[in-house]
Amino acid sequence: MAAKEPGAIFRMLVGAGLALLGVVLVEVLILAGLRPLSPLSLPGLGLVGAAALLGGYGMLGGAAIALCYYVFNAVAAGRFPEFFANIHVSVGWLGGLLLIGWLMIGLRTRLQAAKLATVLDQTLRESESRFRHLTELSSDWYWEQDENFRFTFESGAPRGRTRLDMSTLHGRARWDIPALNLSAEDWARHRAQLERHEPFRDLVIERAGPGGRSLWASVSGDPVFDDYGRFTGYRGVGRDITAEKQAEQALRRSEARLRVIADSIPALVSYIDAEERYRFNNRAYEEWFGIPRDRFAGRSIREIWGEERYALMRPNVARALKGERLSYEYTMQEGGVERHVLANYVPEIDAEGRVQGFFVLAHDITPLAAARNELRASRERLESALGGSSAALWDADLRTGRVYLSEAWAEIVGAPQGDTVASVEELLQLVHPEDVEAGRRMSIEAMKGIRPGYAFEHRVRSRDGEWKWILSRGRVTERDPATGRALRMIGTNIDITDRKHMEQALQSAAHSDPLTGLANRMLLADRMRIALARGRRSGSACALLYLDVDRFKQVNDTLGHGAGDRLLKDFAERLRGCVRQADTVARLGGDEFVVLLEDLKDEASAKLVAEKMLESARAPARMDGSDILVTTSIGIAYGGDDANEEAWLKRADAALYEAKRSGRDRYFVAK
Repeated sequence: MAAKEPGAIFRMLVGAGLALLGVVLVEVLILAGLRPLSPLSLPGLGLVGAAALLGGYGMLGGAAIALCYYVFNAVAAGRFPEFFANIHVSVGWLGGLLLIGWLMIGLRTRLQAAKLATVLDQTLRESESRFRHLTELSSDWYWEQDENFRFTFESGAPRGRTRLDMSTLHGRARWDIPALNLSAEDWARHRAQLERHEPFRDLVIERAGPGGRSLWASVSGDPVFDDYGRFTGYRGVGRDITAEKQAEQALRRSEARLRVIADSIPALVSYIDAEERYRFNNRAYEEWFGIPRDRFAGRSIREIWGEERYALMRPNVARALKGERLSYEYTMQEGGVERHVLANYVPEIDAEGRVQGFFVLAHDITPLAAARNELRASRERLESALGGSSAALWDADLRTGRVYLSEAWAEIVGAPQGDTVASVEELLQLVHPEDVEAGRRMSIEAMKGIRPGYAFEHRVRSRDGEWKWILSRGRVTERDPATGRALRMIGTNIDITDRKHMEQALQSAAHSDPLTGLANRMLLADRMRIALARGRRSGSACALLYLDVDRFKQVNDTLGHGAGDRLLKDFAERLRGCVRQADTVARLGGDEFVVLLEDLKDEASAKLVAEKMLESARAPARMDGSDILVTTSIGIAYGGDDANEEAWLKRADAALYEAKRSGRDRYFVAK
């Protein structure tokens, strides 16, 4: 009750406020010169409104204000004389207002009751709708049975959604229609369960459907009791599981076919789970080992093979259960028969990356191993014959892309001793990027028969990172008779690194300055000719910078020729540091140097390099414990469309002369 008091007081205050508003309106009319006939008309209207809107408490507040205003006007002389002249009129007003107020309260109560009934009815309908929706989501249909287990109600759309026609069961018990998968004894047990009024779950029923196909349903139900505890029947739900059953049957048929296929494979096929237990194995296990198939199911590797053999298998089993796919060979003896076996372990990994187990496929490769041993012996004999030539034999199977290389190849690239088996792509990764395309083109021409064979010099990277030069020769030895496609190639690889180094040393001596290691006049002329041709073809700019060391003769005269040579070496290094790797720095002789700049953006780029060289030359050079200060002068000549290398060099030399004539330690650009 205490909890309702604040609400009641609030309604009383609001009702009083409505009546007081009527009082204010009456007083306003009096002040305006109007004379209302009754002091209770407008306050009474507020009282009635409070009763209609707020009920009894609202009417009580309005009545208090109206009564007070009535008493006030009755006592005050001269206010509403006509109204107070007849006591019956005033009392009638009071009684009428109270009567109308109580009528409003009654009408309000009835309206509230009707509204509550409407809300309850709507809530009930919504609850029933939610129940039906939930039933349809969690099952395919809803059903009810009476106390005699006859169907009295079915909901949902079983025929449209599930192809099961529930209407055929209405008024009948479930066992009145035969089930293909339930016998009379099964129905008797189910009926006994219902008579004990026990709930049941997932009763699977198979019935004949259209076209001779089976329709499957799973039903569950609970007993229903009234308020007096009397059993009134059952209610429950059903699901069409035809698709699930068909999938199960298809899976069983698929498993049967898979077992037939696996039993037909002349190899060991099995599946081992994460606990190292056999879950599947084919007939070959029984043929190889004489162990019945049933003995494998559910048993561990250790239990089947014993501790000694398990110890040999365990490392590879552990690798497979870590997700590694592996292949290895081993020799076994069973029943006096020796077999050379190639085993493959393939892990089964789920969507979350966890290893569930692994498949085993083991082939008897005894004939293959014998043939391979004979082939290895033949190759060893061939390699012995080639041993003195440091040639490595290679044999490429073009169908699989696998290449066999003899032991000499491992010596060439610094790999562990022994034969090498690699893919073509793995070998191409060792080849220098500049040599790949030419080698690929020559080998394709040999495979197509354009040339009888090929000989190709290229570089390969050894284990220590060094580039080795290889002379590779090869020819096609086997082709497809029908298409002529190359199937096999055989050849040799010979290490020619020493020869290449000797050739490079001779070439370097012919094209480099012996004192500074820079390009000599011959190499510079070749580079200038190429630069001019490239510039005419592409329109790119190039420049020639002609330099010498200012007053170099004084260094030779005062410090000796040894100091002069060291100064030239130091000056050459400074020039290298001022240009790009693609630019050419050459020494023509004495203290004269030439720098060839290519791919210049504009004339300012050449001037920027010249300024950098001037600045670098001014730094002191340390010679025999003392600093030597020197400068350089530079002549700059740009390559022209009509210039040859000799004319270009003369223009740069003339510009150098102008720089020296202008005071040295500066550059001059040829016009």
